[in-house]
Amino acid sequence: MIDPVELFKKCLEHPEPFFSKEYFNDDPLVSSNHPLLQANKKILELLKEAKDSNEGKENILKKIDKILINTEGINSIPFVNYFLTRDMTFSVYETGKPGQRLDFLDSIIDHYLKSGRHQLAENSGLLLSVQSNEDTLSHKKTDKFSKTKLKGILTSMQYSKANFSENLEGKVFWDFDQSVPMEDLKKHFKLHHYDQWKLQGSKRNKKADYCILNKDILFICECKHQKEGGGGQSQAWGQILDIVDCQKLRCSSDHKKEKYIGFLDGFHFNALINDLERKNTIIDVLGKNKSKNYFVNTWGLEQLIK
Repeated sequence: MIDPVELFKKCLEHPEPFFSKEYFNDDPLVSSNHPLLQANKKILELLKEAKDSNEGKENILKKIDKILINTEGINSIPFVNYFLTRDMTFSVYETGKPGQRLDFLDSIIDHYLKSGRHQLAENSGLLLSVQSNEDTLSHKKTDKFSKTKLKGILTSMQYSKANFSENLEGKVFWDFDQSVPMEDLKKHFKLHHYDQWKLQGSKRNKKADYCILNKDILFICECKHQKEGGGGQSQAWGQILDIVDCQKLRCSSDHKKEKYIGFLDGFHFNALINDLERKNTIIDVLGKNKSKNYFVNTWGLEQLIK
């Protein structure tokens, strides 16, 4: 098997590309039936009704509140953005009691209408704004794209999805989001390392991305895509280092037939080239494991599993 430290160093010599077409989001444009557009349209209608109603105003406010509380992404519509000018954020609004929320709506509707914002929202439309918001959320779909990319690499190297064979023949892979024959695999591999890793984190029920079997060698792969530092993915390198760190998991590193792969995909991998501290941390972890676990980028993963 390839030496983990040497492979990691070689990965640094074969950096990630500036962009990857595997992460192009080609979802269709939003339509006029989008739930957010429908919710915004209904709220604008109800606001106008509330202006001309006295006796039925409370019921109208309740309808508006129900839409606000039950519609995903509603905090991006103009009426909710207006909350910020009234000393309110939507996250605080959500936590309020029903009576408090209705009092707040009642106190702001007149000004919202008189200020011209209602008319502006009616005339401008929301389709472009919703589409722009959907585009900015593309980064939240990287887990799906990562798995698609990894599946493409595996199939290009003649790995296939197939039933478990007791003879441990061929090149097979399974997606942990679907079904992995763990009980069958445990007849041949200890998997104590994986069981310990699953318990990491607050939910204590983690799962890797792919389980890869090359004859009698089992690879368990955890993948993270990171384009740049900062944000929720800023510690991606540390998260995938966890799966290869036997010492941190307090389990034996003597599992020669099962290998654990931390796959850091994306342009930010290249930051490790000049980050001596993190680079040495990874090398130290890889060097301690007897059973050869791996921290790789795209190039390294391809070298390892082929």
